[in-house]
Amino acid sequence: MYLLVVLAMGVLFLVLQGVEFHRLYARGLTLQTGTYGALFYALVTCHGLHVLGGLGILAVALRKAAWAEYAELYWHFVTGVWLVLFAVLYLV
Repeated sequence: MYLLVVLAMGVLFLVLQGVEFHRLYARGLTLQTGTYGALFYALVTCHGLHVLGGLGILAVALRKAAWAEYAELYWHFVTGVWLVLFAVLYLV
């Protein structure tokens, strides 16, 4: 049950990330805007790919209970990375 909730939250994150990309692009933040724009999109895209990988691990964990611990560790890693990226890109 919890794996399904986490899977849904990961999908929601990716959807919201796409919405955020579109909003920022419409406001003028592009890869060509400068170093910040290029770095922002590169880092956030890499994070989105990590989330996508985590969703794959969760999909396997739904079928094989032994993978649940690996999925949990992976999501803790992705969460930690996102906290650092959020601090660097949005708060600085």
